[in-house]
Amino acid sequence: MVRHNGCMETPERPPLIQLPPARFRMLPFILAGTALWVVALVVLLVAGADSTARDVAIAGIVLGVPLAWWARRMDARLP
Repeated sequence: MVRHNGCMETPERPPLIQLPPARFRMLPFILAGTALWVVALVVLLVAGADSTARDVAIAGIVLGVPLAWWARRMDARLP
């Protein structure tokens, strides 16, 4: 910082670099997450957990299935 007449001047920032968008296959990540929810549901059923915990695991599975379908379509568009 430079002092000039008692005022603080801020240095100029360099221009931002434009990065290309990240391109990667999403399907493996979504399938892994859905599989973890299935494992969690099995553990909760064996442990006799309350219905709220089971409902959360079921919701994770229910959301993972259409996401896997969507990710498959998006992955097909990648070069």
